[in-house]
Amino acid sequence: MAGMGIALAVIAVIGSSPMPEDRARVSPDAVETDGEGTVRVDVRDDAGHPLGAKITILGAGDTAGPYLAHGRGDVHAWGAVAYHRAYASHGFARLDLPPGRYDIWVSRGIEYTRSVALGVEVGGEPLLIEASLRRAVSLPGWTSADLHVHTGRSKDSVVKLEARVHQFIADGVDVIVATDHNRVTDLRPLVEELGLQDQLLAVPGEEMTTHYHGHFGVFPLEQHHAYENGGPIDTARAKVMFDRVRRHAPDAIIVANHPWMGMQGYPFGAFPGYFVRGELDPVSLTFGKKHHAFGFDAIELLNGYETPYPYVLDHHVEKWFTLLGAGLVTTATGGSDTHSLALNQGGYPRNYIDTGAVSVSDVTAIDITDALKHQRAFFTTGPLLELSAGGLGLGDLATRRADGTVGLAVRVSAAPWIGVDQVRVWVDGEVAQVWDLDRSSEAVRLDTELDVNIPHDTFVVLTAVGSTPLWPVAGEREWACRKLRRKKKRCGHLDVLPMAVTNPIFVDADGNGRYDAPRAP
Repeated sequence: MAGMGIALAVIAVIGSSPMPEDRARVSPDAVETDGEGTVRVDVRDDAGHPLGAKITILGAGDTAGPYLAHGRGDVHAWGAVAYHRAYASHGFARLDLPPGRYDIWVSRGIEYTRSVALGVEVGGEPLLIEASLRRAVSLPGWTSADLHVHTGRSKDSVVKLEARVHQFIADGVDVIVATDHNRVTDLRPLVEELGLQDQLLAVPGEEMTTHYHGHFGVFPLEQHHAYENGGPIDTARAKVMFDRVRRHAPDAIIVANHPWMGMQGYPFGAFPGYFVRGELDPVSLTFGKKHHAFGFDAIELLNGYETPYPYVLDHHVEKWFTLLGAGLVTTATGGSDTHSLALNQGGYPRNYIDTGAVSVSDVTAIDITDALKHQRAFFTTGPLLELSAGGLGLGDLATRRADGTVGLAVRVSAAPWIGVDQVRVWVDGEVAQVWDLDRSSEAVRLDTELDVNIPHDTFVVLTAVGSTPLWPVAGEREWACRKLRRKKKRCGHLDVLPMAVTNPIFVDADGNGRYDAPRAP
């Protein structure tokens, strides 16, 4: 089986110039303020309405990057700040910066343009920065969601609940699924208290965390599903855990989180994931270790800590293709696994889920889990993917035509600052078509139709990749957020590369009305 080919000589272009952006307007601030160095940021959409946004402040020249607050986040009436970023849920922020020169970036996730004010001199009169962002791409009827999110209720996170909510609004994610370790976290009351329920759906859940059987995201869950100590349904042996979820929360979905973590060649030290510890053989669909079992609904193919490493996603996708060919039909997902307000920010990657909803206020948690269980989703850090076969979409069963082919429609779009270098169609885990794309700031990067040969019952998947990191909108740099008085206190380095993978369209070749796995053991 061919490798996914995401790597694309990424290392050679990591330092390449950023994609296009709009320029923000800088002027003296006429609003009365109470101190030098104050910068007020006002963000609007192209209709002039206030727009929630993320503000990233970088030191320019000899000026060090600012340290606005600790990683837990300081909360204000307008949003929150942490390290060198501000999360302005209501479209405005007030920042007290040390004197110096700064580059100030304004963004709202992967569907919008970005804006920048370069070399802003701070230290004299108060300044007003006015930024306008427009929605460059969208998928009507699709809802974006991060399915793997931690807050300060996890023992290995310190993020305030309010700060996490503001970060999701600012990054343009529609749904936040709370998956704290062995705790059911419900952000719904807080979202309503902040008046943000029309912009963000909060789904309560948890990450069932075990020492020997991996981590599993489970949602939606209610508080009464937890024990008095705040623990999960239980962290017993895998099959027992799965059975208890089905019994106590029948509508919940179970996601095997980072199951290949710790595989041979993994880029950093990590405990072994469920598939690694259990010695999963994807060909025979067997585990080499006792007490491991199937029973999950989805597999996290891309974790937020893995976004700098294309070869890791190559590995995960190839193994997933093997599982699909053997008959284990599970949904591919991505999750940020964000634990802080630096490094892997919430929403990178995010899932786009076919809910059919016009706005997030029309979506329920059950809409999310039902679509996911039927593979009506794709995950991405940037490119938006559309794949259909004869009007049928992701998760559907298409029928092979009399000439042994199926017709596909492919469309790939991205905001102007997000690069897409290569698009591939996969049939039965093998490359069927490749498009190498030139750099472009147009919204639509590819819009085409093609016929592919179908030898037997199989599956079709669409992928897209780019080689230019999303910095400074997403990711982190060591130099960007050091604490000024403790220069060893840093945020780390993380690249977020553009990557996207759809779930399959299945193809029935023999006309029996179902997908028969071609390599079932």
